[in-house]
Amino acid sequence: MKLIDITDSDDNSQDGFVMYIEASANDELVDTKEGKLIFTDNNNFREYWRFVRSGESNWLLDGIGQATENPNMNDIEMLKFA
Repeated sequence: MKLIDITDSDDNSQDGFVMYIEASANDELVDTKEGKLIFTDNNNFREYWRFVRSGESNWLLDGIGQATENPNMNDIEMLKFA
């Protein structure tokens, strides 16, 4: 993890920070009905986690972005659903 951006405003409600995270996980997609492994991925991934201040001392995760994402590929209807 690496801190890559921080905003410290006079108005604490505008405070935020972004962490760059590089990690790996055992990512599996399983068909539970059939009990079959459909997909697996153990590769490293890189993400940007955005946090915003909530109240005086609480922080909330505001969003996660993939380091390789293409903003032009965003599906507005899918974003509304998510």
